This record gives sequence, structure tokens and C-alpha cells, in this order.
Amino acid sequence: MPTPQSLPDNEQILAAVVRAWSGALNVGKIQPTDNFFSLGGNSLIALRTANQLSGELGVQLSIRALFEHSDLQDYVREIERMVKQQEHSRGEDAR
Repeated sequence: MPTPQSLPDNEQILAAVVRAWSGALNVGKIQPTDNFFSLGGNSLIALRTANQLSGELGVQLSIRALFEHSDLQDYVREIERMVKQQEHSRGEDAR
């Protein structure tokens, strides 16, 4: 798990999302093209999952991101984009 000063790398993000989806949706194996909602997700589960991942990864995630990027690989890419954006913001704040 990343510390508050460090942001997660791509492998940590993927592993965290797979764990979160697997647990929330009671699905054993998740494929890169699996869709959160096709696997049984709904808005309440999406909210809980986004909150869980925000805490675990130390990145502010919105439920909207999961609705707009509901395939695993797309959602992970979106989180990676958010992490890079937060890294950039942190770098500017340090100046």
C-alpha cells in the first residue's frame, strides 16, 4: 500500500482494482475486458468500491470515473491518469 507521500504504480493500481472488484462482486477471476456492471455491479457497489480504492491507493476517485470507464483496463488507465495528474499537482505545490 502506498504511503501518503508516495503514489501507487501501475501494478499496485491493477492489483488493487482486481481485489476490490473481485471482493465487491464475488467474482473469482477478472479479465482486462470485463465490465464492472456486466459482472453485477450497481451504483451502490460502485460507490463503495471507489471509496475503498481511494483509501487504499491514496488517490481521490469519483464514482463517475467508474461509470465512464467501466471496463477493467479502461478504469485502471483512468486511475493511472489521475495518479499522474496528482503527481504533477504535488510537484507544483512543492515549488
